[in-house]
Amino acid sequence: MNNYHIYEKIGHGKHSTVYKGRKKKTISYYAIKSVDKTQKARVLQEVRTMHALDHRNILKFYAWYETTNHLWLILEFCVGGDLMSLLRQDVRLPESSVHDFARDLVTALQYLHSKEIIYCDLKPSNILLDENGRMKLGGFGLSRRLADINKKPLQALPQAMRGTPCYMAPELFSEGATHSTASDLWAVGCVLYECSMGRPPFLNSSFNQLVHEILNNEPQPIPGASEAYHDMITRLLDKNPATRIRWKDLCAHRFWQVKLPQLELPPEPALDAFIARYGLAPTVEEMRQSTRDGLKLDKGRTMRQSVDITRLSRIALHNLEREGDGADYSSTVATAAAAEAQQGDIRIDSADAELDFEENREEAVEEENPVSPAPSDDGMVIDQGSGAPLSDSARMIRATANDAMMARAAAAAAAHQSSHAGLGAQAPARRGGGGPSESISGGIGAGASTVGRVPGRSGDNVRSAVGNGRSGDVATDIDAAQGATASSVGVGMDDDLLVETGPLVTDRDAASLDDLIWHASDTAVKPIVANRRIERLPEPRYDAASLPFRPWSLAEMLSANQADLEGFLTHIYRAIASAAPLKDKVNVLSYFETLCVDTNAANVLINSSLTILFIRMLRNARAPTLRIRLASVLGLLVRHATYISEELANTGVVEVLSEALKDKNERVRRRVIATLGELLFYIATQQQDNAAAGANGTVAPADPAVVWGISGNTYAQVIRLLKDKDDEVAAHYAVKTVENICSQGGEWAARFATQDVVLSLVQLINNTGKGEQLRATAASTLARLLRHSPVLVAHTVDKYGIRLFVGCLLEGTVSASASAGGTGGGNGGAGGASSKVQTAALNLLNLTLAQQDLSTRARASLAEERGLLPGLIALMDHSLPLIRAKAVVTVMLLGRLSPRWLLEACKAKLIPAVERLVRDKDEYLARALAALRAEAARLVPAIAASISEELGGRGGTAGGSRRNTMGALVTAAGAGARSQPSKSPLALFPVMLHLLTSPHFRSAVVSGQLVAELASWLTLTAGPAAGGSIGGGAGGSVTASAGSSGAALLADFKTTLMHVLEALCQQGELVLQHYSAVLNTLLPALCGVVSTEAESGDTRFFCLRMVSDVLQTLLLDEELYGSAQQRAEGAGGVAAAQIDRILRSHILPLVPRLLRDEDPMPLYALKLLGGLLEINLAYVADVEAMGLAAQFFEFLSLEHSNNNVHNIRLCRQIIAAGTMPVSQLLELQVAEKVAAVLEYASNNAVEPFLEPVLELVNTILQRDALEVSQGRSDGSLAAVFLEQAGVLLDNCAHPDVPVCSSAASATCNLVALFPQQCAPWLLAQENASALATMLAGQHLQPQGTGQPQGAGPLPVPQSLQQPLLEALATALEVPGAANASSELAQLYDVVRQSAANSPDSAVRSMAAEVVGALSALLH
Repeated sequence: MNNYHIYEKIGHGKHSTVYKGRKKKTISYYAIKSVDKTQKARVLQEVRTMHALDHRNILKFYAWYETTNHLWLILEFCVGGDLMSLLRQDVRLPESSVHDFARDLVTALQYLHSKEIIYCDLKPSNILLDENGRMKLGGFGLSRRLADINKKPLQALPQAMRGTPCYMAPELFSEGATHSTASDLWAVGCVLYECSMGRPPFLNSSFNQLVHEILNNEPQPIPGASEAYHDMITRLLDKNPATRIRWKDLCAHRFWQVKLPQLELPPEPALDAFIARYGLAPTVEEMRQSTRDGLKLDKGRTMRQSVDITRLSRIALHNLEREGDGADYSSTVATAAAAEAQQGDIRIDSADAELDFEENREEAVEEENPVSPAPSDDGMVIDQGSGAPLSDSARMIRATANDAMMARAAAAAAAHQSSHAGLGAQAPARRGGGGPSESISGGIGAGASTVGRVPGRSGDNVRSAVGNGRSGDVATDIDAAQGATASSVGVGMDDDLLVETGPLVTDRDAASLDDLIWHASDTAVKPIVANRRIERLPEPRYDAASLPFRPWSLAEMLSANQADLEGFLTHIYRAIASAAPLKDKVNVLSYFETLCVDTNAANVLINSSLTILFIRMLRNARAPTLRIRLASVLGLLVRHATYISEELANTGVVEVLSEALKDKNERVRRRVIATLGELLFYIATQQQDNAAAGANGTVAPADPAVVWGISGNTYAQVIRLLKDKDDEVAAHYAVKTVENICSQGGEWAARFATQDVVLSLVQLINNTGKGEQLRATAASTLARLLRHSPVLVAHTVDKYGIRLFVGCLLEGTVSASASAGGTGGGNGGAGGASSKVQTAALNLLNLTLAQQDLSTRARASLAEERGLLPGLIALMDHSLPLIRAKAVVTVMLLGRLSPRWLLEACKAKLIPAVERLVRDKDEYLARALAALRAEAARLVPAIAASISEELGGRGGTAGGSRRNTMGALVTAAGAGARSQPSKSPLALFPVMLHLLTSPHFRSAVVSGQLVAELASWLTLTAGPAAGGSIGGGAGGSVTASAGSSGAALLADFKTTLMHVLEALCQQGELVLQHYSAVLNTLLPALCGVVSTEAESGDTRFFCLRMVSDVLQTLLLDEELYGSAQQRAEGAGGVAAAQIDRILRSHILPLVPRLLRDEDPMPLYALKLLGGLLEINLAYVADVEAMGLAAQFFEFLSLEHSNNNVHNIRLCRQIIAAGTMPVSQLLELQVAEKVAAVLEYASNNAVEPFLEPVLELVNTILQRDALEVSQGRSDGSLAAVFLEQAGVLLDNCAHPDVPVCSSAASATCNLVALFPQQCAPWLLAQENASALATMLAGQHLQPQGTGQPQGAGPLPVPQSLQQPLLEALATALEVPGAANASSELAQLYDVVRQSAANSPDSAVRSMAAEVVGALSALLH
């Protein structure tokens, strides 16, 4: 992986992240896919498949790599993204687009089938698009080779074990089915249907209902589909694989504009056998009968009716739990208390959701996670101690059955009450949340008498949001395009650099800050028992033949009536309580474990006499094998139950489990600590319920700790296991117990809030030799523990240092090596370390930073963490929104600690990272970004105030020192004292530049006060660029006496100030929002710098350019300056008077001097003034009064350096105003100069000049025509252009519409003013032919192959046709101006076409007039 640069994330899935990457020393870009190593089998399948393929519609595979935590695939980079994203944007595609896409898709799939590969997972998210819109098929993790399918007999074929239900063919849900070419073609139909309708043909949030619809319903027809398209979709979505369209018919289907070539395809004996098994293939006679009767032949009914949807759902649900780290107490896909879940239903939130239907999956537990071997069982006979005699078993079982029946009523009543009491909103860490979903259909519930009530478990509340494993590693070589390097952060932070920012945390915002630091997922819990992150346990295995009774399935037990249930449980009780051999008891318990994994079953069994028997046996048994099974059964029951009867509390189960923790067998200890932890967490939730009841004024039940007999010994045993260095698994169970309990807070968390527990957790975190999952849980536990114990926060930070948190945070990131002083290496990335470790580290760091009295030692320790900020910026690109948001919160808190941190974060590329994040829709991330923006808005005024004081704007502080509210110290420059530039507030000024360049921050940080401050600083610092005194400032602490370092600081400040002002002036919305401050302070300050002799030319030009930009923004805003009509009526906008005052007092007086200045000052002065006159001609009088008009006309000389487009436009405005007499224009030879410029620009193709100079010619012609009509001119001014008539006509054929339109208008005006002289010339044969070409618009048509195929000619603009037709009409009125000719006949045809076809009525009318005149002339 060291050969690639890795850039931004471009996609992610459940187990993978895809990055954009580039191979080093090349310009070749790739998609680099990082996959969790748990998916190795799937990745290798994908690699094997893609390596053998070579097709233009198949995603190219280049290489794969294996690192410590991830597998990496180097794939073709498709800039168009996937089809699923495209459909989310466009929703539906037209049939023509679907045709082209479908052709690519079908071609790629047929190629795969010809290579004996079944795709198995065709869906929009696996279909990619390149830059040309070409389809590329990717995602081959589920693909299978036909050879593997066909080599087995039908009865040995595995079921179609994994897929995306919305795109799975009906037959794939049947027993004995497997993927085939037919099932792939069904998926093609689904994808094409979705392209046209915006959704798959079958879509439902209920898995059961979805499968039912796939098996039995027909999709809704596609509106507006052609008959051929409808037929192809219908045949692709045929529910019978035997009659579904095959490749031969599909390739020849009439939907294709050109038939597809057919490839040779291999046989499919497995598909043929499946079809034969269900009798799916119709006979010839059946087909004839169906055609004759007009009825649809349905041969697949038997196949569809054989589908056991409930069984599939239960298998998929079980596999969903297995794929996680142990299921949640209840998950969104299977809330055990919900009625749908009783039937094994699964909620499907996305059409892209993938499910696993493999049953009885074998797991190589020993290979994956080897554990210490358990000592052999001695096979001793079980000593049952004081257990009940066997003759009492019938009485005990009857009690059990009665308990079960009473539980039914209790559960129904509790569900009914909770549905009306609205108990669903419980704390996220709770074992459950009440509500209607608790109702237990099927009749099995908790005992009638319970020790408090644990609300039903709510998956929405307990779902963990910190991920299921690591995200993709990112190569250590990430360059500047992705994030900052360690060098961007200073060698240490000057924490005594102060600005007055107000209290760090006030009472008012402490609560909101706590809500921001902690996310709901930070109190989410996972079960302790059967937690796969702690220990992978094999599925319970038992010998059914050796059981002394017929084993029931879980479903059978749940549906049994009272009598049958009583008899069944009696059999189990007798088998376990008997004097049978040990192995038989263990076999029964192993079977019994399979019944304990359902909430309803657990609620019955844990409240039965069986559980009391298990506890007694655990107390008295000595055989490790038996104790393991007993503890395991008890753990599963506690883990899945939501109601536990009081009788169990009276058995002393807590004491029994606590004593069992002393067992020498580590496997026993593991099962026991898991069970004890689960039980303690259950009891802790009851404690919280009791506290809530007391707060509501109701009588709280007895203290659960007393009822359950929890002593100090229990806590001591759990804490002792935290230190178990020999058994990492047992230690992990103990840590998980503390984590879950601390998630509750309150009294129970306080019992573990000791320095001893903190020490144990810190040792686990620091011990890199421990398993990563254990370290992750320890870090999470420490964060939850410290959250509820502020005193321990200070102790932990002071004793173990900030480095503890930062080290965990930076694990696997690019900054880890930099922080340690290294040069890189490893295979890190934004997600290299465990997401849970990083989440906990962020929580710990944020908790620390939020402390109001953070010690000086902790601040100094923070300042030494060079890799902290680059690491945080890298985490902002993490695959999990939670971690991205928490990294933003950390930066915000650092900014509250000191504004220096915000500056350093900006240097570390904070702004680009934030701009990427604002596009994210995550609500928590949006709140974090809003908080960061608010913090920046709070800091900027404080920094500005300190800078103003430093510069002397508020007077200096002589001698002594001052301290601001953030606790940092700045020594003001006293008499003879040396300045400290590194601690000057001026050093913080660049943060404003960073914030102003960000759309996210700029609107929040810019205010009228800040604009005024910036203007003040500009005035104060006017003068030499560096080393001189501050112009206009007095009493400032940064002076020439500060030495070279102070001068350099001031020079840097001035440079930054220029860039800040430029960024501000370029944002029109900010200028308009704060127009009052801009007009009153900023514009005068900018003009002041422009007029300052001592200022450098570059600075003056910079300021002039900003004046021009700001003025243009203000003048063009009609609300501020008013419209032209308003100004003509003597009114204006709300700021018109202010703007005019600034123009006349500050800006116009600058112009004479600027015109004499060196380039490019005159250029911008002309641009500024030209823009002003174009908006408000009233200022022409001011220009003339200043004597500038004549000067501008002098600039029109070809040799003058100020002859530019801005001056040409300025001259046009002066002439258009009509205040300068024609005599003066003649005297200045304006027309001659303009004619020279026009000829030069035309002959030398000076394109930028053409349109402005043609407009100037037009204005002169129009002005002289007006003067002639009023008798004030003889036309001498315009007559100059008679010699340029040919140049004007030539420009009418210019391919640029504005140029040819302006030339046409000038030609029209010239002919109108001088018809006698122009008519013969215009109607001459060569010009008539040219006019025909121009009126037809031939010069405007694109040349070469640029025009789209089938597109018609471009329309001729009215601005070109109308003036040329008017010129022709005027010329044709002159008698004898022309004679009939073929050229005029050609012109006649073109004009007649315009009269008939032009969309403009004025053009048609004028063309008709010209046609009449030409017709009279020609005939």
